[in-house]
Amino acid sequence: MKRTVFILALFVPILVIARDRKSIYYPDGKVQYEYEVEGHMFDGRFACYYETGKLRMKGQFANNQKIGLWRVWDEKG
Repeated sequence: MKRTVFILALFVPILVIARDRKSIYYPDGKVQYEYEVEGHMFDGRFACYYETGKLRMKGQFANNQKIGLWRVWDEKG
């Protein structure tokens, strides 16, 4: 019993601060944005798509700040 409580105590904080993956869609149902948040802040992968479904922009956030290399494409790719 003590071991079970100890294991739960380790994993409960992880569940509270876990990233959520979110998506926003165009009216026709295609994905417009995909991103990860932790709490109310961007934290993780971010991608934006044209209405055609082609990738428009992708990058990474950490604590609501852009980090690393961000790539942007025009509609032709």
